[in-house]
Amino acid sequence: MINAVILTRIGLIIFSIFASFYFPKNNNGEQITFQNSFQFYWQSLGQWDGGNYLHIAASGYQQFQDYAFFPLYPLFIKLLNIIFNNPVFSGIVISNISFLLFLFFLHRYVKTKFSDSIAKNTVLTYLFFPTAFYTTIVYSESLFLLFLILFFLFLENKKYSQMIVFAMFAQLTRFRGIFLVISAFIKIVKNQKLEKNLIFVPLSALGTLIYSAFQWQK
Repeated sequence: MINAVILTRIGLIIFSIFASFYFPKNNNGEQITFQNSFQFYWQSLGQWDGGNYLHIAASGYQQFQDYAFFPLYPLFIKLLNIIFNNPVFSGIVISNISFLLFLFFLHRYVKTKFSDSIAKNTVLTYLFFPTAFYTTIVYSESLFLLFLILFFLFLENKKYSQMIVFAMFAQLTRFRGIFLVISAFIKIVKNQKLEKNLIFVPLSALGTLIYSAFQWQK
């Protein structure tokens, strides 16, 4: 399993270096001007949505389109950048560590519900999936996946207080996190303790409510 992780990371690095020499060079969301191919390779790891996250991490929410990008990932970049003083590198560190932790908890979750072999195949599917490169660059997918699997782990173990925390984190990372409220409701109903645990269902939407209040205040 570790060999597969190393292989996919090296493969993505080699491909991205090759692409930096031959693909068209475009400015990203931060309007960075590329002077050479190496600079393009490095900055291309934070292009498109990544550029918007980097802009928010550096300057906050200033433009209307910024609000399409939820705040937790750029906040983590801003905090880690205090150490590294390189926002692109900070974002890459967050994405890759989050993805590795996601794979670890995903394996544990699937193993408890099915088997070790199915868990390993599930992890390999994520590693070799064509769009897995999004989990290595300055995009919020890795962080969202980490919060997502932790939400389901705590939901499965009926630890609803911890479930609320990671539902909130997921919702502050990507807008799709709001749909975890449905998962929480269905699981609590199936546990036949709806009256006792009903309060946890609306609380699982706390992250969306917080960001909505922030937008309204702005």
